Amino acid sequence: MKKIVFIILIVGVLMGGAIAYYITFLRPKRDIAGEKPAYTLTTDELGKTFELNLSETHTKFDDKVIQLMGVVEQTETDAAGNPNLFFHFEGDSLEASIQFTFLDKFKQDALLLKQGDKVVVKGNYTGFIKQEADDSSLDDFFDEEPTTDEDNIDNKLRIIDIKFNNGYLVNPKPRIK
Repeated sequence: MKKIVFIILIVGVLMGGAIAYYITFLRPKRDIAGEKPAYTLTTDELGKTFELNLSETHTKFDDKVIQLMGVVEQTETDAAGNPNLFFHFEGDSLEASIQFTFLDKFKQDALLLKQGDKVVVKGNYTGFIKQEADDSSLDDFFDEEPTTDEDNIDNKLRIIDIKFNNGYLVNPKPRIK
């Protein structure tokens, strides 16, 4: 009886290990560039959707491919040389920075972009980080002096980052002007 339980346990561990190995190393990667976007939005439309309801919007967009049209607010290259593209949205109760990181094969196109370029990008929505505007931890982040209600706190909800991975430049040449 103990041998049968031991054999079943070993077979279960081996099967679990094989499944984990497949999921981690062998499962085909998503082709974001070839995938049809679930949503096509401007940066303002994306921001307004988040402004209406954060949790519903997150659930709606979670792990979906979204095509986004907007004006580049900032470009940045990280320590590994990977380009990051930032868009900005500011609404009545929300301020958002929208960040795209790019697939390796599209990094060269992304490196050519600069502030003010109008582009269409496509990427996989991966989540957001939020902070309340009256959160004292933001004072250091934004290099602002702490304020009081009398000193013009507008109680704006801030989303520090809306993140997209596996970015793809839909219109690398020519860029929309």
